Amino acid sequence: MYCQKCGTQNPEGANNCQNCGAPLNMPPAKKKKKKALIIILAVVAVLFIAIIVPSPDDSQQTTSQASTTQGAEQFIEKVKEKADGAIGKENETITDIKLNNKNLTIYVDISKADPSPLTYEQLAESRTSSITDAILELEEYYDLWESITIDFGKIGKSKNNKSDIEKNEYGSAYFPLEDFSLVGSSNEPKTTEKSTSAVSAGSSTEPKATEKSTTAVSLENRNALAAALNYLDYTAFSAKGLKEQLKYEGYSEKACEYAVKNCGANWNEQAAKCAQNYLDYSSFSRSGLIEQLEYEGFTAKQAEYGAKAVGY
Repeated sequence: MYCQKCGTQNPEGANNCQNCGAPLNMPPAKKKKKKALIIILAVVAVLFIAIIVPSPDDSQQTTSQASTTQGAEQFIEKVKEKADGAIGKENETITDIKLNNKNLTIYVDISKADPSPLTYEQLAESRTSSITDAILELEEYYDLWESITIDFGKIGKSKNNKSDIEKNEYGSAYFPLEDFSLVGSSNEPKTTEKSTSAVSAGSSTEPKATEKSTTAVSLENRNALAAALNYLDYTAFSAKGLKEQLKYEGYSEKACEYAVKNCGANWNEQAAKCAQNYLDYSSFSRSGLIEQLEYEGFTAKQAEYGAKAVGY
């Protein structure tokens, strides 16, 4: 048996080399399979990268989806602000807003509001006009929706498509008035006096007509009146100023005149409110305040009433 260290021949059965003392029965050293191990580690690394790190296309798609979701959330917040400002302050509520498959739906509760001198259906049509007008100002979000539905629950709902948008002479976008007909309305238009629907036996008397027929008023007149009431609920106007504001909104001369005539405003009281608004904002002399009120469209007598009402 030869020593693997020094090469000296030793007797059979010897445990150590007689020359150098090295052990003679050491098992042969095993060769490490480095190449196979490297290959295995490389495969594992590739699989890990493929699973954990997204591809450029996946990354772009994820970024796009996140951007779209964030944009939709911002849009809904903007719509909420606009819709809240387009309805009455008392007993009218925006209950929910949803954006599904590019159909924007605003849910409005006006069931507790007093619609007079309108009916609930007319009030709903008016609110549809004011809400959609406000939303159409959000031009930067036009690509997020194709239709706008204003849902008033049992009173009905109105759906308007983007393709129906028109613009008035001032360049403001709006939906045509004829598009505001309610679908699914369960309430009949209210009148100021109930008509008799039954006649006693043997009587030739015809049923009494209503004292004020709502069907005789055009849709534009009804909407103009409702818009006038919205403005008066928001701030003070003179008759002239209110008419000019309605004309700016695109209503015809006749519709503006109808709204101003039938809105029930006390113009002296409006002058007093307007005077107080100015004094809350800045200081005015009596003559300066009267001059400012006349500039707003109030008559000389109305302006003097307004100044007197606030202490001048």
